[in-house]
Order: sequence, then structure tokens, then C-alpha cells
Amino acid sequence: MDLAGQKDHFRRIVASKRREYLTCAPHRLSQMSSRIVSRILELDLYRSAEVVFAYMDLPGEVQTRALIERCLSDGKKTALPRVEGKRMHFYGIDSFDHVHASRSKYHIPEPDPELCPCMDSEASHALILMPGVAFDRFLNRIGYGGGYYDRYLQLHPARTVIAAAFHFQVFDSLPHEDTDIRPQLLVTDRETIW
Repeated sequence: MDLAGQKDHFRRIVASKRREYLTCAPHRLSQMSSRIVSRILELDLYRSAEVVFAYMDLPGEVQTRALIERCLSDGKKTALPRVEGKRMHFYGIDSFDHVHASRSKYHIPEPDPELCPCMDSEASHALILMPGVAFDRFLNRIGYGGGYYDRYLQLHPARTVIAAAFHFQVFDSLPHEDTDIRPQLLVTDRETIW
């Protein structure tokens, strides 16, 4: 099996587990998400961050709204990604009023670029929260296949990148490429992996 096929294999495993939780135990996803958010908020990296680039979650992902609300209430500059063609950019928000799913290619709520300032120039000192499908204990990551975060972080190297995932998204080892960008740490509902 080639590398793309190997990655798709792990995507299918995680997708099946997510469907199982969404169907049988959606409250567990909320509980696990709350634990992950609490762990992130306890990190010195979060406390010292003045700028946080977060993301809006899809069904079955770690729920990030509470974290984003906390960033805003803590007075941190907060930005969310928007996909524009093959690129992704981060736009600052001060509330959810200008974040909409209707215009998004992937139906993910995104900031309105006409009402929110682009904050890409602040990426180098931002704390970036990165989503993913699967991770391993060496912090290798399998994303959704679009390469948006890999391309973004190649163009805008960040001080710190944190990934958030449920324990069932973590494997002992994953197939990876040299161009895949790894987070500095992975926060799950059970542990933090540095």
C-alpha cells in the first residue's frame, strides 16, 4: 500500500470511531472536549500567549467554541482560518457575529474577510491550535488531505503549534512525509504529549 493509501486507512479508522461516538455517545465527545480545553487553558503556553489562532470544529472533532470564547474573554487576539482557493488565511474575530458557515467550501464556520482583519502577519508569535484526523506519539499528524496547515505553516512559521485530539485519534506510529508539519505538543482528553 502506498503512503496515500496508508494515510487513508487511518482516516477510515478514525472516521468510524467518530461516527460511533456521534451516534451512541455524543455527550462523551462533549465531556472529552471539555477536558482537552481545560488542559490547554492550564498550559503556560496558553497563559503567556497574546495571540491565539484557533479553528472551528466539525462534527466529531474536539469542540473548540468554549476555548475560543475563553480566548476572547481573556483579552487575547483571536483568529480563525478561512480557506481561499488552495490557501488558508487567519482573520481576527472579537465575537462569533462575523463567523458564518454558509460561504465556506467545507461548511465550516469561517470569519467574514470584509468584516474581520487578516492576521497572518502575527502568525510568527501566535499560539496556533491545529486540528487533525490522527496523530502518533512522535507527534506525526495525518490531516484531512488538503494540506492547508502544512502550506500555511511553511509560509508562516509559528512560535508554538498545539494539536488537540481525542484519545482514539492517537496511534503508536503513523505514515508520514518530510513535508508534514508536526505540532510541538498534542493535548488529548487523557494526556499531553510533548
